[in-house]
Amino acid sequence: MSLMIHPFGFGVLQHCLIHLDDHQNTFIHEAAMEHCLTLGTHVKGCISLTEYLNHSKSTRKQLLLKKITELSLCLSQDPYGNYVVGAALQLEIPEVICNICHQLKGHYVHLSTNKFSSFVVQKCLVRRTEFVLSELLESGKLGQLAFDPYGNYIVQTALEMTKGVLKLRLINVLRPHSQNLQLHLHGQRIFHLLSGSVWK
Repeated sequence: MSLMIHPFGFGVLQHCLIHLDDHQNTFIHEAAMEHCLTLGTHVKGCISLTEYLNHSKSTRKQLLLKKITELSLCLSQDPYGNYVVGAALQLEIPEVICNICHQLKGHYVHLSTNKFSSFVVQKCLVRRTEFVLSELLESGKLGQLAFDPYGNYIVQTALEMTKGVLKLRLINVLRPHSQNLQLHLHGQRIFHLLSGSVWK
């Protein structure tokens, strides 16, 4: 634990993960499991966790991913924890992606307006577009998100990722805001994306 949060010590653990076998790295796994939330919300600890996810070949990594999934709502809103959830999603394990997206269900609007969790929402949106966007559309707050300093990036991502009926639904919700979007600092990029879409 001390090494995992130390400015230099976490680098030693990186080498252990790369060069030692699963059994020899048991101490890292045990510390990661026991102190997952503390590590995930620490400036160096979050790097230790993401390095573990990226380099560990242990079957026990699934246990840590389960723990991160359970804590994903809390971690997503943290300045450092959001990177841990992002790293878990980037492993592109379908079950992990599905579980994290379901863990965040019911919170996507709020998470979209948070500086740190909006990063996670974008990653979820890319991987489970219809699942996440359906909640945003049903919330009736997609228009508000378009003007939000962080939410506007979620709307941009949605416009870039969707097609067909889902994209038409998105456009229809945003159409009444088009004039204001054109004049608003956070809405101009969305306006340009809409202008290049099926708009009329």
